[in-house]
Amino acid sequence: STQSTWGYLFQCLAKMLKLLKTNKFNDTCFAIAFSHAPDELLCAGFGDETAKLWNTTQLDKLESPILVKGEQNLAAVSVAFSNFTRKLAVCNMDNSIKVYDIQNSYSLYSMVDPTAVRSWKIDFNPAGTQILCGTTSLALVNVDDGKKVDEFAINSRFILCLKYSPSGKLIACGNIDGGVCLYETEKNTRVCKLEDHGLSVRDLVFSTDETFMLSVSDDMHINATNLHEMKRDITLSGHTDLITGIAMHPTNNLFATCSADKTIKLWDWKVKKAIQTMTTHDDFILSIAFSPDGKYLVTGGESG
Repeated sequence: STQSTWGYLFQCLAKMLKLLKTNKFNDTCFAIAFSHAPDELLCAGFGDETAKLWNTTQLDKLESPILVKGEQNLAAVSVAFSNFTRKLAVCNMDNSIKVYDIQNSYSLYSMVDPTAVRSWKIDFNPAGTQILCGTTSLALVNVDDGKKVDEFAINSRFILCLKYSPSGKLIACGNIDGGVCLYETEKNTRVCKLEDHGLSVRDLVFSTDETFMLSVSDDMHINATNLHEMKRDITLSGHTDLITGIAMHPTNNLFATCSADKTIKLWDWKVKKAIQTMTTHDDFILSIAFSPDGKYLVTGGESG
């Protein structure tokens, strides 16, 4: 219901205000993304209203970050790279989306009107010409002028995560009601809605060969969807609190999850089991990503 949706959002807001009062919010890392060669950048969105960039050629020796130019508005909750057009998009908590030109000293390239599109998460299409975004509906906006060009009705409640498939043929979004919706981009039609999770879907990822998709939820489960049959294939569990993020290794053999239980788990997809548990954080973990070469796994949480 609308009432329960807003109730959830008010709970999130109350948590954020609490973090602000304890000065922890400014350090919170909400989102992480990598770019491919030739730029080889790591971008992280923080609660201090900034998106920070690092050169990843020496990830073990990260130096002072580059701050993208242009005023930020509230926490940077989602970041995304277009490797094809070499652009960076940053979505802030006030619904603003700004696009920066990596080739031109990270100058502001375009802005999306926050009154026309409401968004919590963003992703570039593979061509880098459009940005997928949304909260109560999915919208596509042009990168060049920031104008909305299309919209998908989701017939569901608040969107917490969204992704393009590697080929761009499919779009997936995870909702606050525990559902996952899949759309075909060429036909602009919904393929199916999977009522897979009992609680909010926090993150999802496609396999690089697009044979399956993984989603994670507040129900502490990882669900694998067979994309040929469009149905759930298997459910995995192992975390003791809600799962906040998931990342697929470039080889497709491994994936990693992060959780409110303060752990990171590395999973072997072939045997469908967790093979390693890491406890590198002292608090809630919110974001996770593999480097393009698969050598590094980067995570962010309430303390950075």
